[in-house]
Amino acid sequence: IVDARFAGLIAEYWSRTVLNWWLPTLVLALVCVVGDGRAEARNDDVRDFRGANSSAFAESSSSRNLSEGRDGDQDEEEEGIDASVGLSPRCVAEVKRATGQLSKCLLRSSAKLDEHPQKKGQSREASRCRGRFVQRVEKAKTRYGAERCAAAPNGVTESLRDETRDFVKRAEDLIEGELSQDLLFVLRADSASFEDGLLTLDQLHPGTVFFSNRPDQTSGALSTAAFLDAMIARGQADDGDLLKTSLSCLVDENRINVALMLRQQTRRGGGVVFESVGVAGAGGTLPQACSDPVLFFENLDSLSASLDLGTGACSSVDFAGISAAISSSPVWRNWSTNLAHGAPIPGEGYYFEPTTRDELMAIACQAKASGKRLRVSGQRHSQPPLVVGANSTASTDLVDSDVWLVDLRCYSDLETPGGSARIQLKTVGASASQTEHRVVVANAGVREDELSEFLQNNNLMLPTVTAGGFFSLGGVVAVDVHGASADQGILAETVREMEVLRTYPDVQIDTIDSTSVTPAGDLALPYERVALGSLGIMTSLTFEIEDRPFKESLTSSHETVQFSGPNARDDFASFYANLLFDSPVVPRVESFFDPYTDNFLVLKWDRPITPPSETPVPTATEISSCDAPIGGSVIPGVGAVERPVQNGGTRIAARSLISSSLSAIQSQVDAASAAGLTHWISNAARVVFMSYWIELPSKDEAGLKTAWDALQVIANRVDTSPDFRPVLPSEFRFVQSGDTLLAGSYTGDSDSLFVSIEVLGFPNPPSPGTELVTYGQNMLDYFGNIEAAWVAMGGAPHSGKIFGFFDPANPGAGTTQPFNPGFVDWLRFVRKGPEVDRFNLYRNSIDPDGTFMNQMVEGLLGCDSCSN
Repeated sequence: IVDARFAGLIAEYWSRTVLNWWLPTLVLALVCVVGDGRAEARNDDVRDFRGANSSAFAESSSSRNLSEGRDGDQDEEEEGIDASVGLSPRCVAEVKRATGQLSKCLLRSSAKLDEHPQKKGQSREASRCRGRFVQRVEKAKTRYGAERCAAAPNGVTESLRDETRDFVKRAEDLIEGELSQDLLFVLRADSASFEDGLLTLDQLHPGTVFFSNRPDQTSGALSTAAFLDAMIARGQADDGDLLKTSLSCLVDENRINVALMLRQQTRRGGGVVFESVGVAGAGGTLPQACSDPVLFFENLDSLSASLDLGTGACSSVDFAGISAAISSSPVWRNWSTNLAHGAPIPGEGYYFEPTTRDELMAIACQAKASGKRLRVSGQRHSQPPLVVGANSTASTDLVDSDVWLVDLRCYSDLETPGGSARIQLKTVGASASQTEHRVVVANAGVREDELSEFLQNNNLMLPTVTAGGFFSLGGVVAVDVHGASADQGILAETVREMEVLRTYPDVQIDTIDSTSVTPAGDLALPYERVALGSLGIMTSLTFEIEDRPFKESLTSSHETVQFSGPNARDDFASFYANLLFDSPVVPRVESFFDPYTDNFLVLKWDRPITPPSETPVPTATEISSCDAPIGGSVIPGVGAVERPVQNGGTRIAARSLISSSLSAIQSQVDAASAAGLTHWISNAARVVFMSYWIELPSKDEAGLKTAWDALQVIANRVDTSPDFRPVLPSEFRFVQSGDTLLAGSYTGDSDSLFVSIEVLGFPNPPSPGTELVTYGQNMLDYFGNIEAAWVAMGGAPHSGKIFGFFDPANPGAGTTQPFNPGFVDWLRFVRKGPEVDRFNLYRNSIDPDGTFMNQMVEGLLGCDSCSN
């Protein structure tokens, strides 16, 4: 049901048990489809009819020559029946054969009517099949005596008697249309061990599959925690009734199958312990330990009823059909190509591209059932291991087989009168505490440029935007991406509501808004924003928006200024204080810094209270993220000239390249302004970034001098590091603080101001073996030394960029590859200790199974699996 290997195990189980006693032709056909044709009917370890004396049935059946084509109503002289037994094997064989003939009759009629569907014909054919079945069963009862077909005379074993009676009752229920769903539950773990009559399963998979082919085909999943809780309750209610199970596991790479009788279980850490009271098969013995155990449970009707499995999102989901339609197995690389991920099993789909809510829910159900972790692919701009595993030296073959990636760029689930949409406007408010205003709702896979163009065509705009439009909205909310506005927080904090897919305790989509609270009573939105992908899959986001009635409601301009000499620090602070605090307009300011010359390119987007003119907003061409290139347009050939200069070239050459970059930025800004766009980057170079948040001591001219000091860290490093010449300008913005816990701009003080600064560099070209970029030691030292100085100033890293090039506990040890574990420990214990602890408590209440956990968050929270 879930994957090729697991389907093979399920097919084998059914072939050894169910196929021998219930609707053999129908079940075999279904299992062969689900198991990819690998189901092979075999009669071995598990007993016929699941009863202790099933061999009696086998002997009687074989002596009756029950081959296909042998008519069930032929007269035969009955052999002697032991009076002490009372139950006729002949009668059981007749009923068994009648049941098989019923299944074949129904299959034939169904296949015939599929070509020419007619309700009356379907009903007539089914009635004919069932009528012949009733005649055969009644004839057997008349011939052998009804009490010898389903009665319980003395002398026969209890197991055989109960199973036979249940068999006949189920067959009769099928005719009357009263057959209840008979579910099989499948529990999986990493390993199993046997000692002193106890079976221990360790590292249980978080999802438990259930499925059935009787009377209807159904399948689904639930959390293993919920399944075990229900099992414990069942054992208490039934006074420890025995559980009939079949265990399949690996011993020395050979799969064995063992039928077991188990008693009440006990939870132990991430596993479970059963009391084993009986063994059948595999020579009647158990190994001391085995791996990849799969435990099948049946006859749990009371458990099925208590779990109410028929109403969940994962009930009756066609896992195999959906995954085949929307899955693939590419080699995934992020935009900067410092991370990669390949198919864990060649040809087996791990990358899913849902377009509807039903498809997304099915993927989540499938992941839950198979114990997979889910991560969102996005536009692939994340440079930390938030989507796939760590550094650039990792081989694409060394991938996490428990990770599935979900790509939402073509996903659409917003309901409109005309069907599904990706973006829509809504009116909210009109209450005593809130005035009526409009908001925009967009699916998380929509890119920022797609949303901006939609808003432009509706005379609207976001309160703040980033320079580049090719970031997915889910991505800019999952990490602390910021806009160019000193009176607004990060872009994520303009989100007033979101919908998030969860898998615990069941698969569902939760709505988080201003009324949602955590178990501790805090507002939930500050936890859900910048959750680094660890709380679920965002499906839609509701943003605050502003009116833009005219093109001049947002006017753009740029200027180049230089601050040099003994008064440079004061002049810088005075210039930006006038822009940010004393301007008659509400500004958006984005700046670029040339560390060789102390020149600054200042980009300004003013929002005047009264527009200088009333030119209509130009119409923008809306291009769906589904049709746009992943990650945005890349400047072809860039890096070929820049890398040699960066790696030890001359200062003059480096200054020339930065000057060219600043000219290209001005050209793109001018083109965007002419088109009325609020974002200006149309194409970019594949570079890597390190970005830091540094809080200013005050929101005034004196506080701005701290921003100058942080920028001079770059200039000083350039003067002392000739082996690395930056060939790109550094970018910085001033951003309002906020209440989002894991954001670098978090202070708890809503009136604080941050400067966010980033340095850029060209990594080494992709290596032939992995096609992943690497970092030269000169780049590591350049980034690491600047980072150490910013950390000393109280800075915190932007969570979507590379960082962590040293160990703060041992700064003299030199620089390392990014995401040094000691640095992540510093983030957890020193820089953001209380916030991380609060976040983890909330995360554990949302996703205790760790379905959405990633490597970066595992390190930040200080755990290996972050699941109970």
